[in-house]
Amino acid sequence: MIIRPFAPSDAEKINEIFTQHHAGSFSVPPLERGVISGVTTNDASEITGFGIVTLLAEAILVMDLNCSARERKETIEKLIWLAIQGVSGKMDGIHAFVQDPRFAAVLKKHFGFRTCKGEALYLEL
Repeated sequence: MIIRPFAPSDAEKINEIFTQHHAGSFSVPPLERGVISGVTTNDASEITGFGIVTLLAEAILVMDLNCSARERKETIEKLIWLAIQGVSGKMDGIHAFVQDPRFAAVLKKHFGFRTCKGEALYLEL
């Protein structure tokens, strides 16, 4: 088993593997847009896997919760607008890792955020 850099000629086989085994679970970003990507091949040089690391846009909002409800609403609107302006055309979306279920509901209802598939995991380096 070896690992080597992704080549555009690998895309058809990667898409075939993805469609057969993972299509209902998650989506794969454009294969050439990663920070780093590679494929694993067996002794017969057949692709057995593909990995990609992408950049992730995360919106972090720090708000004064002592201000009025109207000010909090406007603050959220302006900060989400800022996040969208900052990544539009550069990234596919924005993540928000939210601790408060009520705030998550606000982001979903008023700003179109959705629950991510799977469990968010973090590897500290």
